[in-house]
Amino acid sequence: ALYDMGGFPCVTYSEGDKCYGHVFDGVSPEVLDRLDSYEGYPIHYNRERVIVNGDGGNTHECLVYTYSNPPGRGTKVEEWNIQR
Repeated sequence: ALYDMGGFPCVTYSEGDKCYGHVFDGVSPEVLDRLDSYEGYPIHYNRERVIVNGDGGNTHECLVYTYSNPPGRGTKVEEWNIQR
């Protein structure tokens, strides 16, 4: 599920919920380290391997940053836009 937390989005894993995003292939260990720092991993977010459904029915194994706390103050949304 995707939540709008006011100034940032967060994803939580829940069976059957959908969340739209981008899949990036070939991320180097150095870039992954920078992403970890940006996302606040492992304090604010967990990094989980999940199978995602892509365009055209393709599936991909991906790393997804999921929020490590219950999104109590967040609003469940279908998409999040920084330009709100």
